[in-house]
Amino acid sequence: MKRLLKVGIAIALVLTSFSSTAYAEEKPDSPTYFRTSALGDLADMKKDIEDARAALEKGGKWKLLGNAAEMAFNIGQMKSLTPPAPYAKQWNSQLIALDTLHEKFTTSISAGTVTESRSLLTKMTSQVKAMETYVKKVK
Repeated sequence: MKRLLKVGIAIALVLTSFSSTAYAEEKPDSPTYFRTSALGDLADMKKDIEDARAALEKGGKWKLLGNAAEMAFNIGQMKSLTPPAPYAKQWNSQLIALDTLHEKFTTSISAGTVTESRSLLTKMTSQVKAMETYVKKVK
């Protein structure tokens, strides 16, 4: 069972392993496309964080790993966006912060540290809210 848990965590980490600057040479997304896409991805992320919070309270490690994988997918979706130039530096910085929190959360699931996992979910929620506020300023 521990081996399967480690495999699940490895899969989640692989999903988020590519660089947020991998698409730096691509043409930036239009402000409208970027805003709409980013807000949709952030809404999905909030839902997955809340689902993980519920699974954590019920003690379901497998469900938590599924939630972590869904969060990794959302982060991957956000990494695939190319923000308009005036917003790229701040967006990438915020996305790296969210990705780092997610990696720590995934590690905390493996370690079985419920208190740390709960704290990281709270921090991720705050980060997502900050990112939503920022994206809403994209014109």
